[in-house]
Amino acid sequence: MTNLDIETFWAVVQHGTMTAAAEALYITQPTLSHHMKVLCECGLVQVRKEGKWSYYSLNCETLTAFRQFVDGLVCRCAR
Repeated sequence: MTNLDIETFWAVVQHGTMTAAAEALYITQPTLSHHMKVLCECGLVQVRKEGKWSYYSLNCETLTAFRQFVDGLVCRCAR
């Protein structure tokens, strides 16, 4: 998962459609679809298909688990 994958998801949320999000990010729709697939495969995003339409949403269970993991990390500065 990359920053562009996450940026892609937020663009879809903000713009409402894959086409509008692709235009806003200056990428092709197949490229945008690839990034959404990566997010779905890692479990961060869920997709619900109805006919030719795909509806994406955050997987709150995975996001919560990830946040708990990050909260448990300890940073140690090199001295």
